[in-house]
Amino acid sequence: MRSLLLGLLCACGSAPPPPTTVVLASSTPASDAADAIRAKELVYESAAWTRVTLEAYEKSTLCLAIGHVNSAPRSTHRPGEMFHTYVSPDAVAAYRDGGELPVGAAISKRAFDPTTGATTAYFLMWKEAASTWTYATVSREGTALRAGALRDCAGCHDKQRANDFLFRKI
Repeated sequence: MRSLLLGLLCACGSAPPPPTTVVLASSTPASDAADAIRAKELVYESAAWTRVTLEAYEKSTLCLAIGHVNSAPRSTHRPGEMFHTYVSPDAVAAYRDGGELPVGAAISKRAFDPTTGATTAYFLMWKEAASTWTYATVSREGTALRAGALRDCAGCHDKQRANDFLFRKI
């Protein structure tokens, strides 16, 4: 049933297909293994989430507003990638209204190659507690590359503290 639902969602173009297999990267620290497992679960769940971006966007369109584009910390974003943002069902209204997302809410940013449309990676964040977000990067094949309190992610998102640590693109 789950694969049928995911297949229908993907065929309609409302969500990207999730990876067929999911593995832990050998470089994932054991202390972050629970976060890596959660990240992989969110990639699958996000196939059924609402896409909140009307048009694809580049990372630079988010970072320009805070002057962070040329001084960004090391990132796993690839030059030329485009993104769509998906939000968990419990948080769509708050995201669109600019409000604070509830604890447990999650966001999936699907990166893709604009020439082929092929997914290149998933960038995820989920709210553990008020003002506490966990970040992860999952490859298009489903490998959790990094997960946890990632400094390069938090370093940029911290600049959006007044906006629940989110860059909102609708």
